[in-house]
Amino acid sequence: MPPTAPVRASSRAFLARARAHLHEGAVDSLLCAALNLRLGIEARLHEYLDAAEQVSALKKRGWQVSRLAKDIERVFSVKGKIATVTVLRDDGSPLRTLLYTPVSSRARAIVERLGDYLHFTPRFRPRDQAWQTALTELVNEGVGELAAATTGTLLGPPMLDGATGQGSILAEILEGEDFEAQRTLLGEPGQTVTFKVDYLENIPDGQPGVQESGTGAIVGNRRESTNDVR
Repeated sequence: MPPTAPVRASSRAFLARARAHLHEGAVDSLLCAALNLRLGIEARLHEYLDAAEQVSALKKRGWQVSRLAKDIERVFSVKGKIATVTVLRDDGSPLRTLLYTPVSSRARAIVERLGDYLHFTPRFRPRDQAWQTALTELVNEGVGELAAATTGTLLGPPMLDGATGQGSILAEILEGEDFEAQRTLLGEPGQTVTFKVDYLENIPDGQPGVQESGTGAIVGNRRESTNDVR
């Protein structure tokens, strides 16, 4: 019988399924958890890649990386670097902080390791207790890495159109958030907005896990592009 609902194919949806299967405890559930984890890490890499392609498209249309965000663009080309971009009010108080959490080198290594368990080779020994234990430990570690990579919602560097002064931030719009409220993140047309950039070694405490999101560019008074999560 065909499925009655579409499968959600975002990194966070794969993460949720990996966690659920992992808690079930059965060997077949462990394999399902490993598969969803691998797909989730790959999905997160593609989400960042899609954002990078959108940034490239904006540049080709005459957009330039804003002067205050050049360091951010460099961050996105440096593996493993965490960054925050805080939009400041005129009085210097924070209006909104966006967090960039890359896919770590360890997460990418785990994806490669999972292939050893998800292919039918002589090393595929699901009845072996040591095999089960090793896979469980790997999946647990990978779930933590994917959770970290999906904590942030910033997908690309802030952009500025030199001709119009219109700004753009590529960020995920969380499920339940009002886009009309989020679109004013860069201020109203003609308003000067200041960004504060920080580089971090670790994800800040108190950052909530994001359950689901869509992706869009906050561009002045309109939504530039949308990648619906399914």
